[in-house]
Amino acid sequence: MKQSHLYLLRIALILVLPLNGLRSQPAPPAPRLGLALSGGGAKGLAHIGVLKVLESEGIFPDYISGTSMGSIVGGLYAIGYTPAELETLAREMDWNSYFNDNYPRNLLPIEERSKADRYQLSFAIENGKLKIPRGLISGKKIQNLLTGITASVHDIPTFDQYYIPFRCVATDLETGAAYVFSRGPLRKGIRASMSIPSAFDPLLYDNHLLVDGLLARNLPVQDVLDMGAGIAIAVDVGDPLYPRDELNSVLRVLEQTSSFGMVTSTEIQRSLAGYIIDPDLTGFSTLSYDRVDSLIARGSQAAQAALPQLRNYLDSVGWVGQPVPDRVNVRRDSFYVKKIIFSALDTTTNNTLAQIVNIKTPAVVTIAELDKWVGILYSSGFFANVDYEFAHAREGGGYTLRFTATSTPDFYLRASINYDVDFNAGLLLNFTARNQLGYGSLMTADIRVSQYPGGWLDYTINTRSTPSFGLQLYASGQVIPGQLFEQNELFDEYTFHQYKAGVALQTSISRQWYFRLGLEGEHFSENPRFFSLTELTARGQHLRGFAELVRDTYDRTYFPRDGSFSQLWIHYNLNGKLEDGGEGGVDFPTTGFLTLSGKTNKTFPLGRRWWLDAAVALGHARYDHDHLLQRFYLGREIPENSRFFEVFGLRLSELNVSTFAYGQALLRTEIGKNNFVGIGYNYGYTALIENEKVLSQGAFNGLGLQLGSMTTFGPARFTAEYNLDFHRFNFSFYAGYRF
Repeated sequence: MKQSHLYLLRIALILVLPLNGLRSQPAPPAPRLGLALSGGGAKGLAHIGVLKVLESEGIFPDYISGTSMGSIVGGLYAIGYTPAELETLAREMDWNSYFNDNYPRNLLPIEERSKADRYQLSFAIENGKLKIPRGLISGKKIQNLLTGITASVHDIPTFDQYYIPFRCVATDLETGAAYVFSRGPLRKGIRASMSIPSAFDPLLYDNHLLVDGLLARNLPVQDVLDMGAGIAIAVDVGDPLYPRDELNSVLRVLEQTSSFGMVTSTEIQRSLAGYIIDPDLTGFSTLSYDRVDSLIARGSQAAQAALPQLRNYLDSVGWVGQPVPDRVNVRRDSFYVKKIIFSALDTTTNNTLAQIVNIKTPAVVTIAELDKWVGILYSSGFFANVDYEFAHAREGGGYTLRFTATSTPDFYLRASINYDVDFNAGLLLNFTARNQLGYGSLMTADIRVSQYPGGWLDYTINTRSTPSFGLQLYASGQVIPGQLFEQNELFDEYTFHQYKAGVALQTSISRQWYFRLGLEGEHFSENPRFFSLTELTARGQHLRGFAELVRDTYDRTYFPRDGSFSQLWIHYNLNGKLEDGGEGGVDFPTTGFLTLSGKTNKTFPLGRRWWLDAAVALGHARYDHDHLLQRFYLGREIPENSRFFEVFGLRLSELNVSTFAYGQALLRTEIGKNNFVGIGYNYGYTALIENEKVLSQGAFNGLGLQLGSMTTFGPARFTAEYNLDFHRFNFSFYAGYRF
């Protein structure tokens, strides 16, 4: 009996034990979720709307990858930005301003602002050869933006340590292969991933020349799978191939032929995804950055519509949602900096870097401040690349701030063309050299090729601190057209020949004020032009001391929207004479003659598209003997010349006087983008005074109607004028930067 019981027990154990073993095996783990965001330019802003819906529904990825715009949205989401913060950031940004390398004019060294808007083309010279840019945009401003908005993770070495592990894809320009960022500065990865070929300069990183990832893998699904995701959701905002009826232009054909590889790659990546969200972005383009809200809304709509099927898919593969992990605040706008380190490859660049950046530590430093400092560094012209990085200080909290920079080439060639109704067509050629014959030095040589030629040579050596101190050596010569009028009628035409050479001490008292004090020799003569009704030839030769004070806060040189510009000149002749070779001409000394002149312009914003430009100018020449060559000339302004002033209603040098004062007001509005219309009026007083005796005096007033535009090739301005004294119309016109 006992044996039969034991036998039955053994049989039961044999049957039961395997069942118990099966029950004890753990269930397979739920698959981890990856999210892949494609490139698509502005259309990639739809990713933000998708993220808003997915996160609100508890669908939160374990891994994320992105290409191009997908790398921006995905990278910021990966470090801890919420969808709401991404939406706010997208709305706040002036996207178009980041697709150029132009920094505000007021960040330029004040002593260089007068020459800032002169050149349309600029080429560096390296190793004796012209360096042709590899992109229309170097990407300075977008790189600086990315540096600021990712500042909280500067010292996190790998992307796997982010709030969500992340990858972004760029393309190796040499091989065409994908380059996947998994570590290093996030700002560099995003900058490379979004570098549209020919538009942005490629990024040199890790000995690879990198451009936009769309060429290699615009939809990076395999990257989240390689990270460990078992399933992947893809959000594809890329463009499909054009149908035949839309291949109707050369640009469309070129775009189509360059898209075959990208489309093939995208199809492969789509096949790897478990679920695909395709926002309907009909009517939007890769440049629709002015439609942020609509793009985000389209992303939200696509995600909402996809939710039922997406949940069915996730349930079918056994995915189990988890609560969204707590975030730390990553949108930092300030850091407590205990120490600043300057790091450049050569001593000269490092010294210049340290001189310009004037941040006293310890201090709380804001991202806005650093944006300004980076802009100042770039605007100085001494730096090709500038970057900064925060790292936690080793002891006692706070941060160390490290600036790195590479220098610009030492030599540049620049060129510009323009047309002026008084000067006719002109070509300006420039040679610029930095850090020659002295650290912090700048040498420029300009030649104007036109009917009225000119040349300017300037060498300055400055400290790059604020205030700065420096020495300037210069020489120039130019031919200037002139006209003589009697009773409103053209009487004669002639040319001024002006040659100058001098030395000056200079200082930028602040970023708004600039002062020069120097000694100058001038030859200023009047010469016949074409033919002359009377032979007028005279010349003045002077050695004089001078002082110049400038205050400049204009936001831009042409059609300013804000700020002011003021200039004051004082000239005192230490020695000199004037010789008149005309009939009855006399010679006399000019020693002791004094000239004072000044002008101030102020722009008052009256609304989003309205401005009032107000100007006041005055001048007085004190001398014992009157002569045409010693007067001021009202009618047209000559750039960088203290003798010529522009007023409505007068033609080139129409009114020549020893004393004047006038006020001017111009009401201006913007039509469309960078097109301007203005109407103005000026009234002034003039006199001819010799040895404190008034020879003549009078008043003038005129109206002006201005049409202007800022174009790719520079400003264009047409002014129709009406002289209220002579009841006469005249006009002026120029196109291109003035020189």
